[in-house]
Amino acid sequence: MRRNIVKGSLSFLLVLCGLLLGSRASAQTQSPIITIDAPGATRGTVATAINASGVIAGYYFASDGTHGFVRNLDGTFVSFDSPLGPSAGQIVPMSINNAGVITGFYNDPNFGSFGNGAVHGFVRKPDSTFTTFDAPIDPSNPTPGTLPYSINSAGQIAGRYWICNVQDNPCTDGFLRQPDGTIATFAAPNGQGSTWTQGIDAAGAVAGYFVDLTNFTEHGFLRAPDATFTVIDVPGAPPGTAITAINARGETAGTFLNTQYSNHGFLRSPNGTFTVFDVPAACSGCFQVAGVNDAGTVAGTFQDGIDDSTQVFLRFADGTFTNFSPGNRSGYALVAGINSSNSVVGTYQDANGAPHGYLRSGNAGN
Repeated sequence: MRRNIVKGSLSFLLVLCGLLLGSRASAQTQSPIITIDAPGATRGTVATAINASGVIAGYYFASDGTHGFVRNLDGTFVSFDSPLGPSAGQIVPMSINNAGVITGFYNDPNFGSFGNGAVHGFVRKPDSTFTTFDAPIDPSNPTPGTLPYSINSAGQIAGRYWICNVQDNPCTDGFLRQPDGTIATFAAPNGQGSTWTQGIDAAGAVAGYFVDLTNFTEHGFLRAPDATFTVIDVPGAPPGTAITAINARGETAGTFLNTQYSNHGFLRSPNGTFTVFDVPAACSGCFQVAGVNDAGTVAGTFQDGIDDSTQVFLRFADGTFTNFSPGNRSGYALVAGINSSNSVVGTYQDANGAPHGYLRSGNAGN
């Protein structure tokens, strides 16, 4: 599967875990980029989420294991751990809402029978209340697991869970957890075991993509609050549409394949109107979409067509672009989120291979 850009690989998360046509970069001063290293980090820091006010969540590697963190607006950090502690329960925050409530998952070495165990979902409130939850997984599977991906302002959580041995394919369906703890599970039409949830909007609509197992084609989906599904394909494109982001207003963004199997980007409005785009300066099809904010700005990463470096792009609602490199151009750069101020958070790799979080502060229009 070619998808799940930043947040989709559990193994990656835990191990870290030019002239530009139509660009604003030459016309405006670039916003400052702040490196995020949590106090006590010895092997790197990974920033995974940002909320509307600019509070950031993530995790870091210390001498005693993996810790979660919250970075407040004044730059101070609050660390937190799973109930198993930093050495046993490696923790990965995935999303933070406007109230500061965080969802994510943590590893349990005694859960499941394969390798290093499997994962539980969690909710952490600003008062440090920590709640573990599981979707209706089969605990007899070697790799049971619940992976929350996104939490909205109402506290609804969307994610996916493993319905069988994770070594099998397909094996993942979606879930929606309500603030009272009730969980509804779902699969896209003809997508039992191959449904990848990517986000949730303010009304509780869940977006993602799936593989239709009747013909093994990829499609986007939108699951409405009443549980009805809309299958989404870019008009005129062959099968191969993936929604990888949704904002609070219900705009979705992602990529689709053309007949040459090259990626193109799209933004879909709530009324079903599509805007298709390519990233200037990217090699052909060499980009991924990671987020879209309520202003309609799309964020993602691309591979430069000249020096093969990985960079971050922003596509604004007026169709213009800017791009930046948060760190060492020879290492990777990832986007974890973008808020409505166009502040972007993510992770980059330094020259020694260590991960660092970054924040590119948003200013009006860039």
